[in-house]
Amino acid sequence: MTQDQREMLLEDVRDIMVESSAASRWATIEGKHLLGERICRDLGNEPDEIGLIAELAVTLNKPERGLWDAIKFFRMWPNLDLAPIGKNLAWYEIVHQFLREER
Repeated sequence: MTQDQREMLLEDVRDIMVESSAASRWATIEGKHLLGERICRDLGNEPDEIGLIAELAVTLNKPERGLWDAIKFFRMWPNLDLAPIGKNLAWYEIVHQFLREER
């Protein structure tokens, strides 16, 4: 393998890693938005909103706070395309920059 071929391989591998990482982060964000949207669809019919979220968390074996984060995310930006976030942000960063209050 020539030096040029090695450099091309290295560049291609880096590009693939960066693109796949960005796609993965964005897929997580889209999934959280969809989760919030789906839960919100039925919350309007549920007088015990807190109880329903707690029940979902227990049944799914997921943290309740994560479900509330997804709900808040959807409520803040029902249209994900209008959210002031870039595709390079991770879900963790969105949660801490926009969804959780300072302590």
